[in-house]
Amino acid sequence: MSVFNDLQKGLVKHLINGIKVSPERAFYNIDSIKTIHVLYYLHEPVNIEAKQKYQQLSAILEDLKKHGIRANLTYFADNTMMESARMNVTPLSYSDFNKWTLKPNAATYDSFMYDDPDVLLNLSPITCWQLEYLVQYSKASFKIGVQREEQGARYDFLFKPEESTTFPLGVYEQIVKYLQIINK
Repeated sequence: MSVFNDLQKGLVKHLINGIKVSPERAFYNIDSIKTIHVLYYLHEPVNIEAKQKYQQLSAILEDLKKHGIRANLTYFADNTMMESARMNVTPLSYSDFNKWTLKPNAATYDSFMYDDPDVLLNLSPITCWQLEYLVQYSKASFKIGVQREEQGARYDFLFKPEESTTFPLGVYEQIVKYLQIINK
């Protein structure tokens, strides 16, 4: 199984790197962001910790709203953590992606590409190849990611959190501090 996983990961990296990136890049500070799309990989099984992370994601959306930023959240989880889509929250699972290449299916791609945010923020603590595809496809002018062992997509700003930082809320708070000083 490990050989298959290694082959699949190599194929996925190759396919992601082949996706053309939008040439329009820009840096934003927290005051200039109008729209943001947050991505997160809920990799824990359904338990109290996973539910706490989901609550932290909801708190992040509320904080962005207080800053006057229209925010959307897309999270990837196994089917046990799924809920129905809400106005600004989109749950994704394995069924939304190709089984072999991990590319988003047409409906997932169309739904994600409909949102054209200023900033894309991937707060995932570990690499989720399905979300890396979405990052690479995104038309966002400024892509922010957390530095992980493996990166698939190209980011404009990679953030390396301190070891003791909690995901996702602690990382978000640190990134906001940087966004407050960018372009000032």
